[in-house]
Amino acid sequence: MNILKKAATKTLLSFTLATTLFFTSNISGSIAHAGVGEITYVIPEPNFQDFSHIEKDYNNDLSDKTVILTTNDVHGAIDGYPYLAGMKKYFGELGADVLVVDSGDFSQTKPENEDGTKKSPDEIFVTPSNGLAIDCMNSVGYDIVALGNHEGTSIKKLESKLEKTPKKFDIVDANVLKKIKKDNQTYYEPYFLENTSRTFGEGESQVTIGFFGLDTSEAKGSGTKVLTGEDMATCAQEQYDKLKGKGADIVICLSHLGLEKALADKGEASFSIYEKVNQIDLMIDGHSHSIITPSEGKEPILSTGTEFQNIGVVIIDNKEKKITDTFLIPNNVFTSFAPISPANNDAAAATAKDVERVKKESQSGSKK
Repeated sequence: MNILKKAATKTLLSFTLATTLFFTSNISGSIAHAGVGEITYVIPEPNFQDFSHIEKDYNNDLSDKTVILTTNDVHGAIDGYPYLAGMKKYFGELGADVLVVDSGDFSQTKPENEDGTKKSPDEIFVTPSNGLAIDCMNSVGYDIVALGNHEGTSIKKLESKLEKTPKKFDIVDANVLKKIKKDNQTYYEPYFLENTSRTFGEGESQVTIGFFGLDTSEAKGSGTKVLTGEDMATCAQEQYDKLKGKGADIVICLSHLGLEKALADKGEASFSIYEKVNQIDLMIDGHSHSIITPSEGKEPILSTGTEFQNIGVVIIDNKEKKITDTFLIPNNVFTSFAPISPANNDAAAATAKDVERVKKESQSGSKK
C-alpha cells in the first residue's frame, strides 16, 4: 500500500486504542530474533512512553533541550522513515534542537520474516548493492550514523554508493579500519570518522555532545581490520578521552555490539565495553535487536529492537549539560499520532514520497 494512503487511514485510529494495543502486545526486551544468539544479560522493563509524556512532563515546551531520536537495525523497514522525519520536525517545533542518529544495519533488508518465512523479492527494497537506504536516510535528515556488521562486510559497496549519492550525515566508527599501503609500508586508519560532535545553545545553555562509533567483530570485510576484545575497549577509552579533550560535555557511543553472550564472553558486548569505560554517558546500541532503556543500577544502554519496532528518544537539558530522560515510542503509537503523519506533516510527506520512489527504483532491473 502506498504509505501516503496508509498514513491517512492510520490517523483515524484513536490514540488510546494505539496505546492499548501496544501494552497488550509482547514487550519483552529479551525476545530472540532470527539470527540473534543467546542473551543472558538481564534486561530491565523498558521505559515506553507516548506523546502525552511530552505534554505532561514538559508542557510541550522543549526550549533549551536537545532531543536525540535513535534507530538501529532498521533492516529495510523503510516505511518507518516518514514518521521519523515527522517526529524530527515535531520536536523541533516544540523548541528542541534535534539530532537523528542510527547504530547500524541500515543497508540490508532481513531476508526472512520473524516467523522464519522467506521474504519475496518484492518485499526487499534496500540492499548493500543498490544502496537505496542512503536515499531514505538523507531524506529524513539523519545527522550521525554508525556502521553495522552488514555495512562492514559490504563496505566496498557502501563506498561505491556514496560516490554516486553523497551522504548528508557523518559516519562514525572508531574500530573499523582501512588498510593503507604507502611507501612499501602498511598501516591502518579509520574507514570513516573516529568521532564527531555537535554544539547547541548559547552562553550557560551551550552544550557539546560527542559521538563515537564501535562495530562488532562480525563486521570485518575485505581490506578492513576491526579492533576487538581489549583493543576495542582501549579504542573506546581513547575516543572518550579525545572527545572530552575537545570539550564534549556528554559522550555517547553509537555501538553496534549488542548483548549476546558469545560477544560478552569476548568482552565485546555493549555492556562489556561500558564496564571498562564507565564514563560514557550513553550507549545507543544495536546488533542483538534488543529492546532496552537505561535503568537505575544498570548500564546506560538504549536500543529500539529492529525494523522500527520503536523509536528511541533522548532528552538533554542544555543548561544542566546532562541526559535527563530516555524512553521508547512504540511503532503503533508513532504511526497513529496525527501530527507526525505524512497526511499532516510536510517533512513526513516529503520522505514518504522518497520512500515510494525508492520502492519503485528497487524493483527496476538496474537497482536489484
